[in-house]
Amino acid sequence: MKFRAKAFCVLLITAWLFGFTGVQSARAENRALLVGVGQYKNPQSNLPGIDMDIEMMKEAALLMGFTESQVKVVKDSEATLKGIEDGFENWLIKGVTEKDRVLFYFSGHGSQVPDQSRDEKDGVDEVLVAHDASPGKNTLNNAFIDDKFGDYLSRIPSKEIFVLIDACHSGSATKKFRSLSKHKRVGRNWSSKFFIYKGMPQGSRGSYNVEATPQAEEKYIGLSACMDEEVALATEKGSLFTLGIMTAMKDASQKPDKQITMQKLQEVTSDFIGGHAPQGSRHHPHMSGNNALARKNMIFKQPVMLTSRQQDTTTTSTTTVSTTAPTTVPTTTTPAPLGIWKQLEELLKQASYPVNIKTNKEHFKVKDLLVITCDVEKDGYLNILNVSQSDKEATVLYPNKYHTENHVTAGTTITIPAPEDKFRLRTHPPAEENLIAVFLTKEDINAYRDGRGSILDSFKTLSNRGLTRGFKNVLGSRGFK
Repeated sequence: MKFRAKAFCVLLITAWLFGFTGVQSARAENRALLVGVGQYKNPQSNLPGIDMDIEMMKEAALLMGFTESQVKVVKDSEATLKGIEDGFENWLIKGVTEKDRVLFYFSGHGSQVPDQSRDEKDGVDEVLVAHDASPGKNTLNNAFIDDKFGDYLSRIPSKEIFVLIDACHSGSATKKFRSLSKHKRVGRNWSSKFFIYKGMPQGSRGSYNVEATPQAEEKYIGLSACMDEEVALATEKGSLFTLGIMTAMKDASQKPDKQITMQKLQEVTSDFIGGHAPQGSRHHPHMSGNNALARKNMIFKQPVMLTSRQQDTTTTSTTTVSTTAPTTVPTTTTPAPLGIWKQLEELLKQASYPVNIKTNKEHFKVKDLLVITCDVEKDGYLNILNVSQSDKEATVLYPNKYHTENHVTAGTTITIPAPEDKFRLRTHPPAEENLIAVFLTKEDINAYRDGRGSILDSFKTLSNRGLTRGFKNVLGSRGFK
């Protein structure tokens, strides 16, 4: 057979052996909920660039340390009042513990409705305008009210909640929502992000705030797009406030200390808006919440980046991730790699170019979840194998029962497991190194199809012989060293 291996990358992980469980619900972890409404049920209320806002915030969340599987997006027709409330209930409240971090982001319209709970001095409640919001008799139906927002915040177990609101008037994004007069075009390429309807109460103008309980006040820090009497702006390339957030996060992630606080974010976004808003339309982000959290680094987990090294004429990428063994498990001298591990290491030396791969964390403990992310730069067939030092066969992580086809295209990102998958990768004893090898080949190689096991198995295995039949012969057939 004439095959040519197009890429090969190896990730060394000092971790526990992987325990593969079947269908199970997601466990507690850091969570981000991103809500964007650019397409409304009433098209006259549509906003430009909200899809760009969501894409930028997804990238910003990853730079902060969230993994793709920890980020939930609710957008446009999904962002109904029920969709937003379900996101809070099932993603942010049930999905985290007090030790986890939470990010909530909204981009869309803000408005105001008559105060039903009689707790507002100006007689209005501030709201975020959901996709299915519609004017009622002197009110706005299906709007996300500030009081409800505060209730949800108080119920989130996390003690570190970051809130970012890109809406009008979204000044202090966590006490109450206030809006100006009506949705209008500021200029040819600018739209203001507030919503007016017939019979809307004329409360005092102000910022978008959450009506937070004392318990919620201690747990969150919020930054919103504008101060009182100001209008947040949307463009086809994204909203100014969100563009400022993305700029700040990218700059911070490239610095040696990778530091950015909410205070610094307020400063950077304000400067960005000042440099890009049309004359007379500058708005100033407003911060509220726990001042201690305002000084906390928002980049809470450094992404696992691969370091490159040169071996002969072959470029490879490697990274080492360590784990801490619990005191109940005695540590032992790690044996020398055996069998199939050596086979994979030999293949490492024959790599033709690097593949961008990273894991969700650097250090693993027993029962930790492992998430592998691979950025594909060329078309081909992707296979991901795992082997521990004592294994005689490699486990095929991808493709698998849930993803039997492994042809991938350039520009895509493969996550194992993906958010919608019905399995998790969890670490368990004994303590020993594991090797994860990622192959991207031009020709059709499918390790799950060719591996040992039943088609009903979530994962199959690959022996030394199977590895030789597949990848090793592929490399050797084209004369690689």
